[in-house]
Amino acid sequence: MNLAQRLARYAAGLRYENLPPEAIHEAKRRLLDSLGCAMGALHSEPATIARTLARTVTAAEIPLGVLTAIVGAPVFALLLRRHYRDRSAR
Repeated sequence: MNLAQRLARYAAGLRYENLPPEAIHEAKRRLLDSLGCAMGALHSEPATIARTLARTVTAAEIPLGVLTAIVGAPVFALLLRRHYRDRSAR
């Protein structure tokens, strides 16, 4: 069994009630942080470009992987920059 299969089996066997409270708390924090970052960047220039591109370009015109690489990297960089800027301001 390779590593991916072992991880998949482990993940499939996880049950909420068996997770430690600390793990649940941290997972909720990460989810809320991710949602907050997404909402904060919703009207940013990269997100606006991504929405415009998604409305005007069909899947037949550009592969999804290319679209993700073009749009995802700048959005990810923007979110990281904001995250570290906000942390250093504390």
